[in-house]
Formats: sequence, structure tokens, C-alpha cells
Amino acid sequence: MIEAVMVRVAMPDANDEADPWERIRIHVRSLMSTLDAFPGLDSLIARYGDSSTAARIRQDGWSSS
Repeated sequence: MIEAVMVRVAMPDANDEADPWERIRIHVRSLMSTLDAFPGLDSLIARYGDSSTAARIRQDGWSSS
């Protein structure tokens, strides 16, 4: 379930948005919007973690920026 929802969170690419702070803002706004749209998802992530493929892509995306 977490995977199906978290793939909706925007992970801006450096090629699309050069300013790293703007990429963070876009990501956080998208994350907050997604969590607002799916009440209780934040509790699931807190309880079980987000080890989804979408999470790994986000983590890899931030570490390679």
C-alpha cells in the first residue's frame, strides 16, 4: 500500500530543476500533499518504515545530487 501511494511523490531531477533548494521544496510540497490525501499513511510509514522501491529511488536521488 505504501508503495502504491508514495510513487506519487515528486522527486525532481537536477536536469529539470537546477536549484537544489527548489527541488527540496517541490519534493516536500508533494510529500505533504500526498500524506494529506491519504490520512493514516504517515502512521503506517512511522510504524513499518518506507522501504518501498519509491523510497529507495528518493534516497538514491538525494544522495546523487
